[in-house]
Amino acid sequence: MITKKTKNALKALIYLANSKSDKPVQVSEIAEAENISLKFLEQIMIDLRKQGIIRSVQGKMGGYYLSRPATSISLLQVFRAMEGPIAPVPCLSATQNYACEDCRDVQTCSVRLIMENVYESMLSSMLKTTLATVIVPDEERSVTGLAMEPSLSKYELDSTGFLKDYKSWDKDFAKLLAPSLKIQCDLTEKHWDVIRYIRTFYETTNRCPLVYQICRANNISFREFKGLFPTGYLRGACRLAGLSYKTSYVPFSSMYSYAEIGDGKSEDLSSTFYVMDGYGYLIDPSSWTESFAILRASEMKIDDGLQKDHWKVIKYLRTEYENKRRIPTVFETCEALEMDIDELEKLFPDGYNRSILKIAGLHPLGGMC
Repeated sequence: MITKKTKNALKALIYLANSKSDKPVQVSEIAEAENISLKFLEQIMIDLRKQGIIRSVQGKMGGYYLSRPATSISLLQVFRAMEGPIAPVPCLSATQNYACEDCRDVQTCSVRLIMENVYESMLSSMLKTTLATVIVPDEERSVTGLAMEPSLSKYELDSTGFLKDYKSWDKDFAKLLAPSLKIQCDLTEKHWDVIRYIRTFYETTNRCPLVYQICRANNISFREFKGLFPTGYLRGACRLAGLSYKTSYVPFSSMYSYAEIGDGKSEDLSSTFYVMDGYGYLIDPSSWTESFAILRASEMKIDDGLQKDHWKVIKYLRTEYENKRRIPTVFETCEALEMDIDELEKLFPDGYNRSILKIAGLHPLGGMC
């Protein structure tokens, strides 16, 4: 059952989408028309504006309007803006991913296995269902011309909104997805240069390029890259290019054991197990230890071991996750630690998602669902 806040948010958005006026709509008008408390609706509209779903105009004749066409605003965006994480069980959430207290094995949990496909189907359906689908009756669709507009419904997406098959990608996919990734303008030639480079690199090497490589190859600064893709490298650029972490890494055994180490001594290998997924990410972030980080780092071109600056990055990520249940983007990490991209590359040559996050025991999509 959806909350009253989400229901009223949908009513307000549908009202805006149906508005025939070319002027912003005042919140008092919506509240009266939809029988919603004015004070309650005002807070809802502020939240929707903060999430980039609507925009506002100040002044006597001001009000609200949709930030983009109704065909580009999905139900999933609205639900996440109002509800936050919507996974039925925490181990399926990328934002608040953790095992239940009574869980013995996340990978074989019967509840997780039952809910996983249901959750993925639900998210895919919500992502494909836009305000236009809700507000325009089927019999009027041919008259309005909305049926002729490109829609994300033609693409098969996974539970986090990434394209399942990168070969089904086309330019329309990137154009339709861009507004939901905080790109408030049409994709520019610089956007397309980066997208083409990522896809060409993957098709040639079967790997996604590192963010360091993208910036150098396209002669753009890290600051420019952030301006082009505000939601980050994986969650922005790669997603627009039709690729995800699942197409970026070579899978390996999902069960991996390490011995705890301390003071130069190794413990019995069977005493400690760190369970990872097929892409090398720790399934339960709460099982992370500094020993785990030391051992993972030894596999990732960090020849002299983790030093003070390495730990500064790792501890920042761990603290952000533990306090906010989200994973900062590479941009946020560099800004918070006052570090430029070249410094980060020297510390972690294998990149942000496939090196730093793995060492920190965190998942690259930990800030999405």
